[in-house]
Amino acid sequence: MRRLVPLIGMSFILLTALTALAQEAPVQPAPPEPVETTPEAPEPPATPDAIDAPVEAPAEAPGETVEALPVDPNAPKPPAEPAKPVADGEPGETVDAIPTDGVAADEQPGDVPPETGVTADKLPGDAIPTDPPPVAEKKKEEKPKKEKKSKAFKGGELFAGRFVKQPPGAKTFAIGLTVQAAPFNLLLTTARDALMDQATNMAADEACKDAADKTACKEGVAQGADMAMNAMASVPDDQWNEFEAALADPGELNAALDKLEADGAISAADKQEVAGYTDDLPSGQVLDALTISRQLSQADDAMSVLVEPNLDLNFKLLALSFKLPIATYYVDNEANWNLGNAYGDLKFGHVFGPDLAAFGISYGVSVYAPTGTRKASAMALSDLTYGPKFMHEYLTTSPYLVLGFDLPIITLQGYGEYVNMYPARNADLTNMQYIKYGGSVVFLSRMFLSIIAEVNGLQPLDDNSKMYKAIFGLVGLRLRLLWLRAGIAVQIPIPGYGPEPEDMGTIAGVELGELAQWSVLGKASLTF
Repeated sequence: MRRLVPLIGMSFILLTALTALAQEAPVQPAPPEPVETTPEAPEPPATPDAIDAPVEAPAEAPGETVEALPVDPNAPKPPAEPAKPVADGEPGETVDAIPTDGVAADEQPGDVPPETGVTADKLPGDAIPTDPPPVAEKKKEEKPKKEKKSKAFKGGELFAGRFVKQPPGAKTFAIGLTVQAAPFNLLLTTARDALMDQATNMAADEACKDAADKTACKEGVAQGADMAMNAMASVPDDQWNEFEAALADPGELNAALDKLEADGAISAADKQEVAGYTDDLPSGQVLDALTISRQLSQADDAMSVLVEPNLDLNFKLLALSFKLPIATYYVDNEANWNLGNAYGDLKFGHVFGPDLAAFGISYGVSVYAPTGTRKASAMALSDLTYGPKFMHEYLTTSPYLVLGFDLPIITLQGYGEYVNMYPARNADLTNMQYIKYGGSVVFLSRMFLSIIAEVNGLQPLDDNSKMYKAIFGLVGLRLRLLWLRAGIAVQIPIPGYGPEPEDMGTIAGVELGELAQWSVLGKASLTF
């Protein structure tokens, strides 16, 4: 009976331990080799259910020392079922290591990768190493860097000359109207002055040859010529037509003037001034002189406006532009619209160097189709550079080259262009060829307000292009505000360099003699 009681107690304890071990889930990895322990602590018998079950470390008894097992710091720590200590050691014994099945006390089954586990052949007291699970390296997703927008030549656009292709950031797509306004009366007033000088010089040479003060005499003759022109301008149209018909015979001038005076169209003083103005003119030029005098005197309110609907496409290396110039004349508050030559421009551009100091080169060609009307050709008289746009009988090609140097404050540019005009609509005409060239300086080119100075010249290459000989100076201001591009400039011909009087053409048979003394240009467009 004494031996039965301890035997029943031991069986109960063993059955309780096996029941606790059986409640644990099996571990997936294969069991590692057991670690050597002291002979005083024999291993408990292995059972099928206990082979794969983790064993908790026994509770420390008084005097016992238990070394901690290494734990994977990255493994989660869910609450585990408490396990009964398995040891038969006597009080006072030292336990060097407790055999485990490869799972630490604070780990759950499945936390240890198959390749990890305890290392065998360790001495008592050594820690049991475990291989940490591999950590996948997180690759940083690098966002693509946005291409820096170039500012070089952003504000290099000019009024009249060629310029380096702008970057796409300055103008990618543009549609709208470009307006260039030139007061046409300035050209006509210049022609009027040239005609008056021609007439007064002829009259003064005859009337003032015996005068004591020839200077004062010539001034009087010039004043009389001006009065004569104004008198002709005030004649009503129906009476002017009768007067013009009467002058088919130059000898009828005095009789025609008497009739104008009798009808109240001119005063007696005006009749005298007109007679004095025409006395020294060749008889065959009297009617032409009076006609042009009348036309020019009535041109005070004349205005010419160039309107160009445009479509611009600006890519990285290539720019395309399509325009249709329209000539508009405002005379006596009446507008006359005339179609010019539609044209397109193809331009390539390259920029080298940083924005702080960039060098640019552009090259391209413009082609002007002969789509204009006859009356639009007169627009070329207001500005010789308008020739390819309004000479309606010509097909024009203009290849060009532009070089430029851009700094944050100033932009320098120069160009050369070969203009070749073919007579596409009139076989009796001949080719016209001339060179167009120029240079420019743009101050504060990257600011919203810029100052532009240009010099543009024309040089004829054949006898048919003699009138295309001039040098123009231009100064203007340009405003860039959001999508608005607007500017105004004044252009004047350089004195002493221009076409000969006989090369400028005539109006009503009277030679113009010289270019307009000055003209005004205005431009406005919407750019995106």
